[in-house]
Amino acid sequence: MALFCSIDGNTLNAGSSFDDLADDRGLAYGHGLFETILYSDGKTSLSNKHLERICRDAPKIGISVDSKHVQHCLEQFLQSLLDNAIYNGVVKIILTAGAGGRGYAAPVELKPSVICTFSDLPSDLQHQRQGIAVRCCSYRLPINPPLAGIKHLNRLDQIIARSEWNTPDYSEGLVFDTENVLVEAVSANVFVRQAKGDWLTPNIKRAGVNGVMRSLLLDELFSECGITVKVADINLQQLNLSQEIFICNSIRGIVPVTSIYSNDDRLQNTMPIGKDTKMLQTSLKTIYPQYL
Repeated sequence: MALFCSIDGNTLNAGSSFDDLADDRGLAYGHGLFETILYSDGKTSLSNKHLERICRDAPKIGISVDSKHVQHCLEQFLQSLLDNAIYNGVVKIILTAGAGGRGYAAPVELKPSVICTFSDLPSDLQHQRQGIAVRCCSYRLPINPPLAGIKHLNRLDQIIARSEWNTPDYSEGLVFDTENVLVEAVSANVFVRQAKGDWLTPNIKRAGVNGVMRSLLLDELFSECGITVKVADINLQQLNLSQEIFICNSIRGIVPVTSIYSNDDRLQNTMPIGKDTKMLQTSLKTIYPQYL
């Protein structure tokens, strides 16, 4: 299908010029943020939470943003999808610092750009029911508290980690920081149930992304299911002794992990899809039926 894209609310058709992006700080330096939103039956899931996050985090990297403008651009783009009879897929919002000329120093007055794109749904969403195998990556995330939690455009760490495997045997990779503490999956957050029954999710104050689905789980779903969860450091030994694991993001929802492999492809741990994970999946689907 043809790429649908808009910049600042203006839809670009196939063949349109992208000359306006040549001077953009997002393209030149990764100076910006992005959100990926599930688009189902002509509606976006958790869009308010995505917009809140992008507007909350933008000032942390020096971008002053008008939340109403971002919402307006998204609404215009969604209408263009409906006008073209496109009802299911993934919508991506990219907020950049806008044109900035040459050099790292940003202009005194930035004019941010809002770019929206559409792509088809992933073909492997059935993993939400079946569970997946994951691989522990060799690459270590650098510890960088000022940028921790922010879904900024600089994704070289994830690109390097994801390049470690090219086999369909693994659906995701688990990434640790330079002190060998678990941070996240390459494209998702992680929740782990230890042998004694308590649930943990990694602390992301030093590295990683504070995902929208992670926040929904911590703020609402765990408590609704009567399950206790804590934010804590998790090491490899705890991971390998865990009884239940799932990863989560805003496109796939909650995805159970059924086996963990080392970075040299040795099996480290296997587990069934646990009752807590199933309960949380049911709770998510009750509120947001678009998640399988």
